[in-house]
Amino acid sequence: MRVRILLGVLLGWASSVCGADLTVLFADPVEVNGVASNTVAGVTVVVDLVAGGSNAVLDGNTLGIGVNSDLDSGAASAQRRVDGTLAVPETITMTLSGFTNALPLTGFLLGSMGNNETATFSSPAFDGATGITGNGYSFDDATDTISYNKTAGDGLTDVVFPGDPILVQAGDEIVFSTSLAVGGGVLLDEIRLEVAAIDLSTTVLSAMPTNALILNTNDLSSVNTLIESGNRKAQPFSLGADTMVTGFVFQVDESAASTNLAGTYSLEVFPVMDNLPWLAPVASLQGAFPVGLGTGDVFQVILSNPLDLKRGSYAVSLSTDEASIRLAVTGNNRYPHGVLIRNNSTTGNQWQLGQDNENDLAFAVLGSQSAIGSPSTAPNIVLILADDLGWSDIQAGGTGPNVLASTNHGSDFYQTPNLARLAAEGMSFTSCYVHQNCAPTRAALISGQYPARSGNGVYNVTNLNRGDGSATLTGPAQREDIPASSITYAERLQAAGYVTAHFGKYHVGNKDGGQSTMPENQGYDFNFGGKEDGAPGSYRANGTVFNARVGPGLNAWAANYDQAYIDDVLTGPAADPLHQRAGTPNDPSALGGQAKQVTDAIGDAFIAYVNDHRQGVLQDAPFFAQVHTYAVHTPIQSRPDLQSKYAGLPDGVVHGSNGYAGLLEGLDQTVGRILDHLKDPNRDGDFSDSIVSNTVVLFTSDNGGHEGDTDNAPLRNRKGSFYDGGLRVPLIVRYPGNIAPGTSNDTLIHAVDFYPTLLEFAGGSIPDEAEHKLDGFSFAGHAMDPANVLRDRAPIFYHFPGYLDNRARPCTVCIRRVDGVDYKLIYNYDFIYQGNSPRSDAMPVLTQPWEMYCLNEDLSEETNLIDDSFSNWLLFGKVADEMAAAMVAWLNQPGADWSPAQVRDGGALVPFLPADVPDVNGESFVIVERAFDMNTGSRTLRWRSEEGFLYEIQGSEDLENWQVLVTDIPAGADQTGITEVDVEVLRATRAYYRVRLYRDFP
Repeated sequence: MRVRILLGVLLGWASSVCGADLTVLFADPVEVNGVASNTVAGVTVVVDLVAGGSNAVLDGNTLGIGVNSDLDSGAASAQRRVDGTLAVPETITMTLSGFTNALPLTGFLLGSMGNNETATFSSPAFDGATGITGNGYSFDDATDTISYNKTAGDGLTDVVFPGDPILVQAGDEIVFSTSLAVGGGVLLDEIRLEVAAIDLSTTVLSAMPTNALILNTNDLSSVNTLIESGNRKAQPFSLGADTMVTGFVFQVDESAASTNLAGTYSLEVFPVMDNLPWLAPVASLQGAFPVGLGTGDVFQVILSNPLDLKRGSYAVSLSTDEASIRLAVTGNNRYPHGVLIRNNSTTGNQWQLGQDNENDLAFAVLGSQSAIGSPSTAPNIVLILADDLGWSDIQAGGTGPNVLASTNHGSDFYQTPNLARLAAEGMSFTSCYVHQNCAPTRAALISGQYPARSGNGVYNVTNLNRGDGSATLTGPAQREDIPASSITYAERLQAAGYVTAHFGKYHVGNKDGGQSTMPENQGYDFNFGGKEDGAPGSYRANGTVFNARVGPGLNAWAANYDQAYIDDVLTGPAADPLHQRAGTPNDPSALGGQAKQVTDAIGDAFIAYVNDHRQGVLQDAPFFAQVHTYAVHTPIQSRPDLQSKYAGLPDGVVHGSNGYAGLLEGLDQTVGRILDHLKDPNRDGDFSDSIVSNTVVLFTSDNGGHEGDTDNAPLRNRKGSFYDGGLRVPLIVRYPGNIAPGTSNDTLIHAVDFYPTLLEFAGGSIPDEAEHKLDGFSFAGHAMDPANVLRDRAPIFYHFPGYLDNRARPCTVCIRRVDGVDYKLIYNYDFIYQGNSPRSDAMPVLTQPWEMYCLNEDLSEETNLIDDSFSNWLLFGKVADEMAAAMVAWLNQPGADWSPAQVRDGGALVPFLPADVPDVNGESFVIVERAFDMNTGSRTLRWRSEEGFLYEIQGSEDLENWQVLVTDIPAGADQTGITEVDVEVLRATRAYYRVRLYRDFP
């Protein structure tokens, strides 16, 4: 950045100062003689107004300071001294102070300079100046004087020196004067000293420092690396803890000459991933080479403002404005956490590894560092969260998360072989519940809290008033971000010694909470693409960057597909080609030159992150990778080769969208690449470096599928709904040697359970309840030993005080397991709302606010068990009352951090639900006729019945042990009877009979 320091007062014309220019106004001196000074950007300029023992020179209108060279006695008062006497050629002396580093002087700005006038600038600092000739300039090396002759025009003149910048030091004096101009006058209204702001102090050392944070000087190589003007070389390095970097040290090569080691240079510090910069620089600074720097010298660069860098990987880059400098390198890759990289015309002005990957710079990093934690044996953790992936979308084989009672509800059209592999190697959970759409699920996962807690507050995407049609209530305000005060599971994992990274969609930061709620400020060491937006805008990059809705952390992998990528990634590895794993292979060979998909870039970033971690100083620390894909959220933009594949296949029974199928298989391929990299990090076919056995992989989705693009059958409704089509998602967990492969588990799981689960896998500690109370229950121990670590999870609750088009209305929900049976109870605060365009599987208009479903028997939630049926009340009324009481107790639990929001009816808050469901009055379920035929031995029973229910007759000889005699008896009108009862099992003189009622679900 160039900072211009102006001496003088501005005149009546419009100022020519713009951009980064700074104006310093000097008050006119009270005395005719005197001193004026001011400071800008740390540089103080003192102007001595006494010239050659004469009076100070001011213009007659007191508008500025300057030199008057006019001898015309008939001139106006503005051409004379203040005392009225004529001016003679005089001088002004400028003294520089207030700074420590050499500054490059590039010119002056002169006001009111007339035609054919000459200004001169003299200073010992100009000794040896080069290139200052032509365009009105001349330089006298003997007197160290620069002259400038204005050959045409009058007025403001911006005098920029040609040639190399001149370095000036604090204490230097510059003497300015004008020529004797017969018949005309010159009065300088301002003098502007133009300097480039220098951020770096550069000095020559006698040797490399011994107290550096990082020191790489061993085994200096016989080769060197050349940095020519306009090119950049950089050295990656790793920081194992948060660091205050104060400077760097480099060495000029000892044998090969460098040329013209004068002038300025630029130093930049980049975050790097897998040794290459992947974000914008965190610092871009300028320095000036010290006078006398030469072959073999060690030079130290001190930053004027230290860099506060988080732990991780970085690179320090050097480039020069004029010099060509050869830096010393070390051989045999002595610094293990980075290799020399370059950016020049040969690399297409992109960062690439140097030609010799075994070399590093001879360099040092200076500063202070926090303590580095002790190595940990805890497992790595990879949590993959798909976006809008429905429970029935994936096909994961006979033990997949959508297989119930040996019935596989997975898609017969979509092909997900890598998720099937994960299920075969891990445990599938069939009853995993999240929230109805994206943001509240992510907030619940990361905070471990329901929306009603102070560490969450996210009930819905965007807001709670997204109804259409006849909404009669008003939803309250809500948060859109996890608050900065929340203690996230990433922060707890960091405390447990983990290096943490977020990939892809975030959606719970940088809206109402601002930058403090972004991943990098919520416990994540790295943020690859996380931003506030809920959709990618476009899955396709433009060859350089992704859509602005995707954070910049993925742009490093935004280049178009080329043949090398197709061969190495999309059709590799040779032993198990990625594109041939599905039942029908895809052909990516024609993708060359086409736009990169963000799903593939997430895979690229994950692999770079793991590679970088394995090379860095924190390689002994476990890593946590939160991989939140954008797929399969809208827009449905499949990779072309995958969409073409499905276009050639017949539709399935339920699914048939070619674009959605291709987008989903692209997600599955990225899952495959993640699994492959854990198995063989360096891809050499030797699995001895595998980290599979020490890595927990979890795969799930943030809500149900978005119908129209897919179909959630047999589950009811879709994303946004509080029926299972919106809430129930697949979950697979793999931890080889700890979780049995190819197994299934039906324990109830909710999004808030992931927080304590991850910490249990990690051996970390949960927050103190007074600081951050968790609402979830870990399932880690149960997954690793289900036979001995039993898990009877408390009920799952939802409270939704708002509307969402035709999918959701204000409600409180409970899912509870009773005697092995899962029930869902819904209380609707606006039970007649449907929204515009009601759907057959969406919200019905009710006659009362309650709904209850038996999820085991009624997977599609077709039969509401709370209606006018006396039999339903007999069967389920007690369970419903218990669940309603639990919901009320949950909503009214104590705690300063607990405040469930309420809808309003006009200005009044709508009360929470009552603590029990309405009773249903009806005739008793009793046996109304019983008879025994002595001749035939036939028994006759008749009882009050109700259509839609089934009955069975049981018999006993002792009133304690009952046996089923006749089952699945359908109801017949008001009464049902039977005369044929098998009594062969009843041998006693006396026998007892009873009739059992149960529900006939469709």
